Amino acid sequence: MLIGKYKKRLYKTFVIISIFLVSILMIIIGISFSINQKNHYLTTQQQSVSTQANMAQISIMVITTALNDVMQDAAFEKWSASKTSAQYYHASTQAYNQLKKITSNLSPVDYEIVATKLDETSFVISPHGTISKKMFFSNETSLNTQQSSYIFDYFKKNKGSLILPSYSENKLQEIYYIVKKSYMESDLIYIIKIPYHTLFGKSLDQNFILFDTNQILAYGNINEKDKVLADQVYLADPNLKTSDYHFKFQDKIIFLSRLTEVDWAIAYIYDKISFDPFQILIYIILPSILLLLLALFISKVIIERLYKPVKEVISDILPEDSNEPIIDEFQILKQNTHQIKILSQQLQ
Repeated sequence: MLIGKYKKRLYKTFVIISIFLVSILMIIIGISFSINQKNHYLTTQQQSVSTQANMAQISIMVITTALNDVMQDAAFEKWSASKTSAQYYHASTQAYNQLKKITSNLSPVDYEIVATKLDETSFVISPHGTISKKMFFSNETSLNTQQSSYIFDYFKKNKGSLILPSYSENKLQEIYYIVKKSYMESDLIYIIKIPYHTLFGKSLDQNFILFDTNQILAYGNINEKDKVLADQVYLADPNLKTSDYHFKFQDKIIFLSRLTEVDWAIAYIYDKISFDPFQILIYIILPSILLLLLALFISKVIIERLYKPVKEVISDILPEDSNEPIIDEFQILKQNTHQIKILSQQLQ
């Protein structure tokens, strides 16, 4: 079989063009795939955060409404002002009935409100009855001894509210929202236990911070690496405390949502999208290989069609069983033309 230099040049040219075009197309596909994947990931995370934020907002609204109703109820003010034992127990019974009535609604929001006084002897009124402070903190909460003592030490000197998180195996378990309410005669302490799932859903593997305008209130995870990252996120952007948006930080994407009822905000920390090698293989590499093979096949068909007239001429000049491994078609044509010219001159 004759192999021509011109045919080889055609093959080389078409192969280079095919590889170049497929490479350009591969780059375009890769960029398009990357953009689409990033947009899809961002949209999915935004929808997830938005849904979760809406649920948290509804939960906080239910909790704060119930808390306000409890604090404004006359039974609790009467209990705070009781002087004698008879008044104390009678008022506590009324307060218990009102607390149970207010908080035992049909809402699916999981929370618990209890009330107590600042002194050491007063018991705790909960929706389940009355219980001593010691029994309440040891059996009904996940707060440690230092945290339970800190509540009363803090409110003996301060007003307002306090947030105490509790953790289990380095992961946030519950949030305790404690509010001091001052009445005419004395003060009451209201402790609201908010389970993790009430604000943050069922997934325990989330990395986030709960914060207000002054400080971080709770971490989603307190292992050293995640806690350091959360602190860096909190200090990273001056708009973090005032805006609802998302931004990039290092190799993370931060999504923000606000709980307007209590002036809290949540910053969810997500990894940036990472491409699965299998997806790259399926959506970029394999299609590119198939396109290249198709381009090479089409090139071969075109080359054979383009070369056919040359091949027919060369075949008439040079037999197929020629011993020459590689021929120069145009050199042969030149030689043949030259011989024809000489013969023509001789015939004249």
